[in-house]
Amino acid sequence: FNRDLENMSIVVSQRLSPLSITGRLGLQRNNLDNSQISDMRRIVGSASVSYSGQVGTLQGSYSTFNTFTNIRPAFADLDQLTPFDNFDTLNYRQVNNSASISGVLPVISKGEVKHSITINTIYQGTRERESNINSLDFFNLVLGYLISNVNQSISMMIVANHSATFQSDLFRIGPTISYSRNFIDRKLRVVASG
Repeated sequence: FNRDLENMSIVVSQRLSPLSITGRLGLQRNNLDNSQISDMRRIVGSASVSYSGQVGTLQGSYSTFNTFTNIRPAFADLDQLTPFDNFDTLNYRQVNNSASISGVLPVISKGEVKHSITINTIYQGTRERESNINSLDFFNLVLGYLISNVNQSISMMIVANHSATFQSDLFRIGPTISYSRNFIDRKLRVVASG
């Protein structure tokens, strides 16, 4: 248990059928009595929007996470250093961002058999704010076509997947096929994919 930590947050949420909107903002800090040689502040924010209706579902979200750390020399209070003497002080800021969009669009519905298209895309990025030296950006895109039979608890999905990082040569693309079936009154689900 840490008694030297303070958390504050605000959450706002509104549902306007078929639309739902949520926003969050939070602050966390330590070293409340200023007795440690380092202190940390974090600011976290996120927002999400979702829509669910006859034409399908669509969801989008964004979040950011900022961390600021300040480390002072251990003898700063004893030596009464001037601001020009604080060469051992470290100020480090890290920023993390992520965003995602996903959706399901029903295409054909013939009795028990339903066809739909799915899309899911994700972006994640992190960087050290002052220099961008340790930055990393990752992107993933998934497109799928789903065929399902609700009454027989069977579904098959064909997926194309693309992943990339912008700082290195990592680039992957590939298909996936999956088949799933429920057994024992839908208590057991078996999935095969490759």
